Amino acid sequence: MPLKAVLIDMDDTLLRLDTQAFTRRYMEPLAQFVIARSGVTADQYRTAFSASIRAVTAGRDPLMFNRETMDNPLRAGLNVTPEQYRAITDEFFATHYRGLREGSSPALGAEHLIEFLKARGLRVIVATNPLFNTPATEERLRWAAIDPAAVDFITTADNMHFVKPSLHYYLEILARFGLAPEDALMVGDDLSNDIAPAALVGLATFHVRWNTTVSNQKSDPLAHSGTLGEVARLIGDGWPPARLPNTAVLSPDTLKAALLADVAALHGLSHELSDLAWHMPLITDRRSPAALVAALIARERSFERPAMHRIVHEDNPFIQPTSEIVVSAAPSDADQAAQVQNFADERAQTLAFLAELTPDQWKRTAQHAIFGPTNLAEMVGFTIQHDRRSLGRLAPTAVLPLL
Repeated sequence: MPLKAVLIDMDDTLLRLDTQAFTRRYMEPLAQFVIARSGVTADQYRTAFSASIRAVTAGRDPLMFNRETMDNPLRAGLNVTPEQYRAITDEFFATHYRGLREGSSPALGAEHLIEFLKARGLRVIVATNPLFNTPATEERLRWAAIDPAAVDFITTADNMHFVKPSLHYYLEILARFGLAPEDALMVGDDLSNDIAPAALVGLATFHVRWNTTVSNQKSDPLAHSGTLGEVARLIGDGWPPARLPNTAVLSPDTLKAALLADVAALHGLSHELSDLAWHMPLITDRRSPAALVAALIARERSFERPAMHRIVHEDNPFIQPTSEIVVSAAPSDADQAAQVQNFADERAQTLAFLAELTPDQWKRTAQHAIFGPTNLAEMVGFTIQHDRRSLGRLAPTAVLPLL
């Protein structure tokens, strides 16, 4: 499959920034600002902040955005209401954050790369670690001389559910846009946060190295390294090579992470649709989002999970695909949040079943009416592919004006 999207890290990729120095300049003013407005001691704030970082790093709730995950231990430790804490931090980012620009500069070739990718019709996703709210993240992108409106999506604490270097973070992005790993390239400077986890979920990768002027082709044809300016040249030359989707190469842990990330992607997309839009036909599908999610719920309950049970408990069962005609309708008054919760509950049951399986059980075989000989791992991969196709029909609505 040809390249459809490029994920690009921001700090020290699009924006040259001494991250450690920036963190020091950011943390101290923020601490003083919050302490002055909440009345807590410095030790109380540090304890609450540490709990916040631990929570978001470990967070695996597909129905809770990162900002909520971080805010909960902070506001509890500071003894303020969620609204009070949100007002305090929003004021800081609106008044003090811009003063932290010192020491940053646009990365050489960054603006040209974005223009090049957009001219080729590629989706551009700024895949920065989503620990900051949307205004702060967009402000930092402007420091890189890039207009936030020039890209398709920016990962922030307000729209993502996981952080780097978790596989869930990359899998959520793919699901949100209906992308297979073979459709996307990850560009970043950090081997641990950007390159290694992206490669594990199947993305081609480009490791940005600012201390070299020579592009380095590794033995892996899906991995390159060099300066940011090399990315456009390589893509122009046809790299990365087109690939067919192949979830069979993914480990059981990665497959389980993808199943959870699909729920997070649906939750994020649902927050970008008004109640009215939830019940209107999609431009990419004759169904409404409500009907599409109803179909996902019914399919999970009536086909996906039962098929997985059969493969584990029967010898080489014959799997007949289900027709979605009978599950394509949703009640006209279907509640948006309730539908997303219902899908999350059904998927949680599937994940609970898969969590108990041994490596050998993941290899148990079946005969699929369309795909022929298969096994449990590949069948789970088919579930993920179906999720992404469905979510991809929702993605374009995110750029339409809310009704």
